[in-house]
Amino acid sequence: MRFKSVLFPLIAYVAVFSLLINLGFWQLDRAEQKRSRLSQQVSAAEQAPLEITDEVAVVIEDWLFREVSVSGTFEGRQQFLLDNQINKGQPGYFVLTPFIISGQKKAVLVNRGWIKANPLRTQLPDVSMVNFKATITGTLNRFPSVAIHLKGAEIPTATEPAVVQVVDIAVLSKKIQYPLHDFQLQLAPKATGGYFRDWESANKNLMSPEKHQGYALQWFAMALVLTIICIRIVIKKKKHE
Repeated sequence: MRFKSVLFPLIAYVAVFSLLINLGFWQLDRAEQKRSRLSQQVSAAEQAPLEITDEVAVVIEDWLFREVSVSGTFEGRQQFLLDNQINKGQPGYFVLTPFIISGQKKAVLVNRGWIKANPLRTQLPDVSMVNFKATITGTLNRFPSVAIHLKGAEIPTATEPAVVQVVDIAVLSKKIQYPLHDFQLQLAPKATGGYFRDWESANKNLMSPEKHQGYALQWFAMALVLTIICIRIVIKKKKHE
């Protein structure tokens, strides 16, 4: 009986202690990721514009946030609205428009910015545009990710424009019947034909590395406090035996 009375609290202590320590190291890992991302943005801003070719399959780390200038044709009849994009507390969409690159066999989805959702979700915002040739500038980035990928979230609706919860290039390529690059081109804020674009502010709104480190310190401190409390309880018990 005495063994059981000690075993269960010990198991509970180890479980909670392990959780707190893991949370602390997770926050440290997030801090390093943010630090790396900020460093990448600074480095990318100092480099010459990148050329998109058919051979570019995915955006590697060295190409994130790199400036791009590309010529081609907007395909305004087959656009997508990426749902669940919040801006200053308001729900909305990112407007993704296919851009067929001149002299290539692939198109790229141009993120033309954020647009507010209508109160009645069945009424989609008007993002219509005519097809036209242009030379555009922007920055390369991956598509926004989601924590939980629900079944069917990548399937576009039958509306015009189509709404998607998650970007799946294979699915969208099939929808527009044209191969797409596996990354987005964020339209430059000063370029015409877009919506609300403040990519720099969006990155600044991310939690800073220092804040992640602060949270890590809190988790480690809680683990220490838990250990001290448990030691004091054990010592107190032994005194009363």
